[in-house]
Amino acid sequence: MTPEEIPAAVERMIDDRHAKELEDMLLKLYEQKAIQLKEEILALLEEKAGKQLLLKQQAEDRKRGLDAIIGRSTDQKVVKEMVQKKAGFDGQLATDLEALEEEYRKKEGLATRDVQGKTMDREADQIGRIQEEQNAEKREIFERFLPEAMMEDVLAAAEQEDREAMAKYKNKLQNDKLSQIAAMKKEEEELEKLYAADKKKHSHLSKLDN
Repeated sequence: MTPEEIPAAVERMIDDRHAKELEDMLLKLYEQKAIQLKEEILALLEEKAGKQLLLKQQAEDRKRGLDAIIGRSTDQKVVKEMVQKKAGFDGQLATDLEALEEEYRKKEGLATRDVQGKTMDREADQIGRIQEEQNAEKREIFERFLPEAMMEDVLAAAEQEDREAMAKYKNKLQNDKLSQIAAMKKEEEELEKLYAADKKKHSHLSKLDN
């Protein structure tokens, strides 16, 4: 192989390995994303379940307190008032649980967007690291096999080409990140509108039944 053929051969060899490294890196990142998202969602579900249990316990405690008053009272007016108040606790509990569900639905959406954004940021960082390693490897090979007169010009051209390609790729990643986050947020907003419409419909039907 002549010195003039070495740069292209090195580029092909390193670019092929780069493609494999990039593929492996992306696979690892998205495996990490799935694990992280699963852990965060599970943590939110546990937190929500704890709050749901607390709301139910508080409602039961209030009802038991009213039962004690009802059991001791001989005043029918007081008894009637306590019975009505007790009945209202179930409706209030349902409202509180629904509000809690909505709160954690939004938290899950935020967690999903946050994990997606961080994954894409890590991807950009890892790509920068891979580029630095490739440039160092190219320099080492060029220094070993190219005449000194050719080395600097060839290396400078290769590094400039890599920087431009990587800048374009990182810019695409950033645009993709913003686009995906915006799409996820829009989807969440549309779902919230559907939930709100369904809630309004059920509230109207409940009023008609009463």
